[in-house]
Amino acid sequence: MADTSLIGSDPLLTRPRLVVIHALLLLIIGGSLHAIISGDDHWPLCAYQMFSAVRATPDLTRLRLFGLVEEQGSVREIPLIGSRYLQPFDQSRLQRALSRLSARRDAPMVMPSVMRGCLSLYEANRVARRHSGPRLTGLRLYQLTWTLDPHAANRDQAEQRRLIVETMTDR
Repeated sequence: MADTSLIGSDPLLTRPRLVVIHALLLLIIGGSLHAIISGDDHWPLCAYQMFSAVRATPDLTRLRLFGLVEEQGSVREIPLIGSRYLQPFDQSRLQRALSRLSARRDAPMVMPSVMRGCLSLYEANRVARRHSGPRLTGLRLYQLTWTLDPHAANRDQAEQRRLIVETMTDR
Protein backbone atom coordinates (compact mmCIF):
# COMPACT_ATOMS: atom_id res chain seq x y z
CA MET A 1 0.00 0.00 0.00
CA ALA A 2 1.49 3.37 -1.05
CA ASP A 3 1.95 6.18 1.42
CA THR A 4 -0.29 9.06 0.21
CA SER A 5 0.50 11.53 3.03
CA LEU A 6 2.47 14.63 2.15
CA ILE A 7 4.70 14.29 5.16
CA GLY A 8 7.64 12.09 4.36
CA SER A 9 7.00 11.94 0.61
CA ASP A 10 8.51 15.38 -0.04
CA PRO A 11 11.50 16.53 2.03
CA LEU A 12 10.33 20.20 1.70
CA LEU A 13 6.94 19.55 3.33
CA THR A 14 7.99 18.62 6.83
CA ARG A 15 5.57 18.76 9.75
CA PRO A 16 7.01 22.07 11.14
CA ARG A 17 6.71 23.72 7.72
CA LEU A 18 3.13 22.55 7.32
CA VAL A 19 2.29 23.95 10.76
CA VAL A 20 3.80 27.32 9.77
CA ILE A 21 1.91 27.34 6.43
CA HIS A 22 -1.39 26.52 8.13
CA ALA A 23 -0.78 29.15 10.81
CA LEU A 24 -0.10 31.80 8.14
CA LEU A 25 -3.22 30.83 6.22
CA LEU A 26 -5.31 31.04 9.40
CA LEU A 27 -3.78 34.44 10.22
CA ILE A 28 -4.54 35.84 6.76
CA ILE A 29 -8.07 34.43 6.57
CA GLY A 30 -8.87 35.30 10.19
CA GLY A 31 -7.45 38.82 9.82
CA SER A 32 -9.40 39.38 6.62
CA LEU A 33 -12.64 38.19 8.23
CA HIS A 34 -12.04 40.43 11.24
CA ALA A 35 -11.40 43.43 8.94
CA ILE A 36 -14.53 42.72 6.91
CA ILE A 37 -16.76 42.27 9.96
CA SER A 38 -15.38 45.22 11.95
CA GLY A 39 -15.05 47.54 8.95
CA ASP A 40 -11.44 48.39 9.82
CA ASP A 41 -9.21 49.32 6.93
CA HIS A 42 -5.73 47.96 7.66
CA TRP A 43 -4.16 46.80 4.41
CA PRO A 44 -3.79 44.04 3.31
CA LEU A 45 -6.44 42.75 5.70
CA CYS A 46 -9.13 45.26 4.81
CA ALA A 47 -12.68 45.39 3.54
CA TYR A 48 -11.69 47.37 0.42
CA GLN A 49 -14.42 49.92 1.04
CA MET A 50 -13.69 51.69 -2.23
CA PHE A 51 -15.24 48.78 -4.08
CA SER A 52 -17.86 47.68 -1.56
CA ALA A 53 -20.77 49.92 -2.53
CA VAL A 54 -22.69 50.85 -5.65
CA ARG A 55 -23.25 54.54 -6.20
CA ALA A 56 -26.96 55.31 -6.50
CA THR A 57 -26.44 58.89 -7.73
CA PRO A 58 -23.81 60.44 -9.98
CA ASP A 59 -22.66 62.78 -7.19
CA LEU A 60 -19.33 62.97 -5.40
CA THR A 61 -19.02 64.70 -2.03
CA ARG A 62 -15.67 65.50 -0.43
CA LEU A 63 -14.27 67.79 2.22
CA ARG A 64 -11.63 70.24 1.05
CA LEU A 65 -9.46 72.77 2.84
CA PHE A 66 -9.10 76.26 1.42
CA GLY A 67 -6.48 78.74 2.55
CA LEU A 68 -7.43 82.40 2.98
CA VAL A 69 -5.08 84.98 1.49
CA GLU A 70 -5.50 88.73 2.01
CA GLU A 71 -4.78 90.82 -1.05
CA GLN A 72 -5.39 94.58 -1.18
CA GLY A 73 -8.15 94.55 1.38
CA SER A 74 -10.00 91.52 0.03
CA VAL A 75 -9.76 87.84 0.87
CA ARG A 76 -9.39 85.11 -1.73
CA GLU A 77 -9.52 81.37 -1.23
CA ILE A 78 -6.96 78.94 -2.58
CA PRO A 79 -7.64 75.18 -2.52
CA LEU A 80 -5.04 73.23 -0.56
CA ILE A 81 -4.81 70.27 -2.90
CA GLY A 82 -1.69 68.16 -2.70
CA SER A 83 0.30 66.73 0.15
CA ARG A 84 3.07 69.34 0.05
CA TYR A 85 1.00 71.87 2.01
CA LEU A 86 0.25 69.70 5.03
CA GLN A 87 3.12 67.20 5.07
CA PRO A 88 3.36 64.53 6.43
CA PHE A 89 -0.37 64.09 5.68
CA ASP A 90 -1.34 63.07 2.17
CA GLN A 91 -4.58 64.24 0.60
CA SER A 92 -6.57 61.03 1.06
CA ARG A 93 -5.67 60.47 4.72
CA LEU A 94 -6.25 64.11 5.60
CA GLN A 95 -9.64 64.07 3.89
CA ARG A 96 -10.60 60.88 5.67
CA ALA A 97 -9.49 62.20 9.08
CA LEU A 98 -11.35 65.48 8.58
CA SER A 99 -14.48 63.57 7.52
CA ARG A 100 -14.38 61.42 10.64
CA LEU A 101 -13.71 64.38 12.94
CA SER A 102 -16.43 66.55 11.43
CA ALA A 103 -18.97 63.74 11.88
CA ARG A 104 -18.35 63.44 15.62
CA ARG A 105 -20.85 64.77 18.15
CA ASP A 106 -18.19 67.01 19.67
CA ALA A 107 -17.12 68.36 16.24
CA PRO A 108 -18.02 71.99 17.08
CA MET A 109 -15.57 71.83 20.00
CA VAL A 110 -12.86 69.74 18.28
CA MET A 111 -12.73 71.15 14.76
CA PRO A 112 -11.43 74.66 15.60
CA SER A 113 -8.31 73.21 17.25
CA VAL A 114 -7.86 70.75 14.36
CA MET A 115 -8.03 73.65 11.92
CA ARG A 116 -5.52 75.68 13.96
CA GLY A 117 -3.22 72.65 13.85
CA CYS A 118 -3.59 72.42 10.06
CA LEU A 119 -2.87 76.14 9.75
CA SER A 120 0.26 75.78 11.92
CA LEU A 121 1.41 72.80 9.87
CA TYR A 122 0.87 74.71 6.62
CA GLU A 123 2.93 77.61 7.94
CA ALA A 124 5.72 75.34 9.25
CA ASN A 125 5.96 73.67 5.83
CA ARG A 126 5.97 77.09 4.13
CA VAL A 127 8.76 78.39 6.35
CA ALA A 128 10.73 75.15 5.75
CA ARG A 129 10.23 75.76 1.97
CA ARG A 130 8.39 72.48 1.42
CA HIS A 131 5.91 74.45 -0.70
CA SER A 132 5.75 77.88 -2.26
CA GLY A 133 2.26 78.79 -1.11
CA PRO A 134 1.45 82.26 0.23
CA ARG A 135 1.15 83.20 3.89
CA LEU A 136 -2.40 82.38 4.99
CA THR A 137 -4.65 84.42 7.23
CA GLY A 138 -7.02 81.54 7.85
CA LEU A 139 -8.50 78.25 6.71
CA ARG A 140 -11.97 77.15 5.65
CA LEU A 141 -13.18 73.59 5.45
CA TYR A 142 -15.95 73.06 2.91
CA GLN A 143 -18.07 70.11 1.95
CA LEU A 144 -18.04 70.15 -1.84
CA THR A 145 -20.42 68.22 -4.09
CA TRP A 146 -19.92 67.57 -7.79
CA THR A 147 -22.20 65.90 -10.29
CA LEU A 148 -19.84 63.49 -11.98
CA ASP A 149 -19.06 64.37 -15.56
CA PRO A 150 -17.63 61.61 -17.78
CA HIS A 151 -14.97 64.02 -19.09
CA ALA A 152 -14.30 65.69 -15.70
CA ALA A 153 -15.06 69.09 -17.23
CA ASN A 154 -16.36 70.34 -13.86
CA ARG A 155 -13.54 69.03 -11.67
CA ASP A 156 -12.46 72.52 -10.58
CA GLN A 157 -15.96 73.82 -9.89
CA ALA A 158 -18.22 72.04 -7.41
CA GLU A 159 -21.96 72.55 -7.80
CA GLN A 160 -22.48 72.85 -4.04
CA ARG A 161 -20.28 74.29 -1.28
CA ARG A 162 -21.17 74.10 2.39
CA LEU A 163 -18.90 75.73 4.98
CA ILE A 164 -18.08 73.30 7.80
CA VAL A 165 -15.64 75.36 9.88
CA GLU A 166 -13.41 78.41 9.56
CA THR A 167 -10.41 79.52 11.56
CA MET A 168 -8.30 82.68 11.38
CA THR A 169 -4.74 83.43 12.48
CA ASP A 170 -4.21 85.28 15.74
CA ARG A 171 -2.16 87.98 13.98
